[in-house]
Amino acid sequence: MKVQIYWDYTVKGKQTIEFISGDLEAEDAMAWANEATRLNHAKNIRFVDKEGRSWSEKTLKQFLTAERNRLQNVRCWFDGNFDRSSKRSGVGICILYDHGQTTWQMRKNRYFSSLSSNNEAEFAALWMLSEELLSLPNDFSSVHIHGDSMNVIRQMAGDWPLYDEVLQRWADRIDEQLEQTKADITWSYIPSKENKRCDHLANQALNHIVVESTSRLESDMKELTDDEGSDRHKGSDKTSR
Repeated sequence: MKVQIYWDYTVKGKQTIEFISGDLEAEDAMAWANEATRLNHAKNIRFVDKEGRSWSEKTLKQFLTAERNRLQNVRCWFDGNFDRSSKRSGVGICILYDHGQTTWQMRKNRYFSSLSSNNEAEFAALWMLSEELLSLPNDFSSVHIHGDSMNVIRQMAGDWPLYDEVLQRWADRIDEQLEQTKADITWSYIPSKENKRCDHLANQALNHIVVESTSRLESDMKELTDDEGSDRHKGSDKTSR
């Protein structure tokens, strides 16, 4: 966030003059204010952001502390697999986020025995993803969701209609949970080859291999973080269908 600094300077025995800075990053503005206060060079320091909101030193410091505690660069992948012969389903999700200087990875899968199609398995995977987003340890302001189901991505983004009543119920539950995050949602369709990690998790679930872990990201995750060629759709999590 960028702000301007407003401050007063009084020349001894003369009138008080108000000075206004150019645009500064809030962190830099706070550092300047601290130094100016220490040297007694400025009085009545306040900050004004691009939306015209006024901040005192105390309120801006509180805001910056809260922002540092937020999760950054939250990005997610999901996949659902459905075995037609056995009517069994497995879903897998992966969430990456930055907190401070550390990137964390959360992986999880789940077995379902009551789904009826691959489309429903994809929606079930996205539902589990939205559920896990609510369990993240800190707030976040935006999230980027990737999936290899064109139908699910376009329907959740509001680009395509959704007529199936069963899938609509899944979509409503997903919308409700995403709305609770209060985050801006970006949807991206990706080819299946870029979603191998979640596909593997979903296949493990089909074989009753349970995966649930959160760990520091150490290995090369290029296949998860490279968005080149993906089809992005920015939109609200309150999309109507």
